[in-house]
Amino acid sequence: MLVAQGKKPTEAYRLAGYEGQGATANSNASRMLRNARVFRAISYFRNQYQKRYTADLDLLVSQLMAIVLADPNQLAQFRRVNCRYCWGENHLYQWRDIAEFDKAAAQASRDGKPEPEYGGLGFVDNAIPNPDCPKCCGEGTGQLYMADTTLLDGDARQLYAGAKLGKFGVEILLEDKAAARRELLRLLSAGGALCADKRLQELEIERRRMENQKLRKEIETVEDNEHPQPVAININVVDARVRSDEDDLSDA
Repeated sequence: MLVAQGKKPTEAYRLAGYEGQGATANSNASRMLRNARVFRAISYFRNQYQKRYTADLDLLVSQLMAIVLADPNQLAQFRRVNCRYCWGENHLYQWRDIAEFDKAAAQASRDGKPEPEYGGLGFVDNAIPNPDCPKCCGEGTGQLYMADTTLLDGDARQLYAGAKLGKFGVEILLEDKAAARRELLRLLSAGGALCADKRLQELEIERRRMENQKLRKEIETVEDNEHPQPVAININVVDARVRSDEDDLSDA
């Protein structure tokens, strides 16, 4: 597994707990790699790591894309809604229900004030403004709205980073869209491709292929060192009688 993760054969041999130093460790590690079962296991784990790497990369790109495309208005928004006079009868003050009106009327009676005006029932907070309203002139009133984050899904869930209660109230935390855009651009630009997941997968496959080639060369090199090539030795035998005659001629 260590070799499949990118470790050198000798380093993986030592990390696995085997003894040996220098040439001995290198020789033993290479011998193990020549074992067919070991080599198949390395290939298997490399394929598994490649699949996991590709899946993780696809997930990362998908999450970054969701953050970039998410609409913050799905989490929090400032909107214009109707005022109390927008949809009341004759544009008089509209009440939610009779209980609300009765409570206001009772309070006015206790205060010695006239009964409040009655523009009907059924006021809804988030209704749109009435463009013909004489009170708000169709502008309505401003309202800050925060979504129920337990119901978020899709891109909005990826954008949501939590909530906190501060001195100004509840604050919705969002992922940094600018940072997500930069990171996504970096991935999409890898290798000059516009399809990051596919391009990075191709690059990883090519890297694994080169590692396998290098591993095979290391094995072949060790095999050559363990089996030295024969060296030709030429021995010339000279006839002693011929040599003696040559010496006599030289002395003369």
